[in-house]
Amino acid sequence: MKVHLMHADADFVPSAGDRRPPSWAADAEQDLELGFVLDAAAAGNALVWSAVRTALLVPLTSRAAVRYRHEVLEDARAHPDVVRALYDVAGRAIAADKSVFSSVFRLRPELVLDRSLRVLALLVDVVEELRALVAEHGDALRSRGLRGFVATVRRDLDDAYLAELRETLDHLARKDGLVMSAGLATGGATTEQVPRLPRVAGRSLFSHVALRKPTYSFTIPDRDEAGFEALGALRDRALVGVAAAAASAVDHVLSFFVTLRGEVAFYLGCLALAARLEELGMPVSLPDVLEPGTDTLDAAGLYDPCLVLRTEKPAVPSDVHAEGCASSS
Repeated sequence: MKVHLMHADADFVPSAGDRRPPSWAADAEQDLELGFVLDAAAAGNALVWSAVRTALLVPLTSRAAVRYRHEVLEDARAHPDVVRALYDVAGRAIAADKSVFSSVFRLRPELVLDRSLRVLALLVDVVEELRALVAEHGDALRSRGLRGFVATVRRDLDDAYLAELRETLDHLARKDGLVMSAGLATGGATTEQVPRLPRVAGRSLFSHVALRKPTYSFTIPDRDEAGFEALGALRDRALVGVAAAAASAVDHVLSFFVTLRGEVAFYLGCLALAARLEELGMPVSLPDVLEPGTDTLDAAGLYDPCLVLRTEKPAVPSDVHAEGCASSS
């Protein structure tokens, strides 16, 4: 699942590592006093600060890319509550993962599986929140970025997917015990332990095969510690593949929400910055970027936002009319 609110064809990482900043980035940040812009945009939020800084120091280089981002920003200004809700939902998904204790024995397949199932169960509820948000507000959004995001949620997180996910989680919870098959190696040792769980119709998160209940059984005495250790080793070997698949599913869903939160953070910063400048009596607008090679520069009401934020006083704007003035290097 892709978010693509910052770039039409790529994810955005809210750190300097998103793309290598140009050689002039550090000097520009100091000379222009961009710290005042970053602080006003972030309002104490470290993720927003990092996202806005990365976007400023790794500028877009095509009109199409600028316009794509401007469209999302226009949507964000028209629907600020939706943008904030997206950020909050993504934050709850990340918090859900952190809320589940990670055992020091996390390398044991059974413990990895159990933790992954608990996290996935929490993430299902967050996905439901996201779906409800999209269902309520999705049709009102107009930008290509947000409409594409809405389409992704509706397509990839539909009713069938959630129903299957809940059923799969119920099966993997192993409330009725674990059924597995195994072969016999030389000397009577077991080999090729494979868990056998009820088949889930439709798309599957994990590979599993149905098996009838075993005909024969045995019981380990309560005080047979060696027997329980051997049984635990059998269970772990059987659950290696399932545990890895469950952990991968958690990583996949979490990655989606982490990316969503990081990209929305930039737009929250833009909203906060615009609100602060308007509070100080200065207008805010989105420029129309012309095609490369166009020999035109026409601007009215330009001012230095860093100066305004530093002095907390309105600045005297300037106009620039430079149509037909070719630049030289």
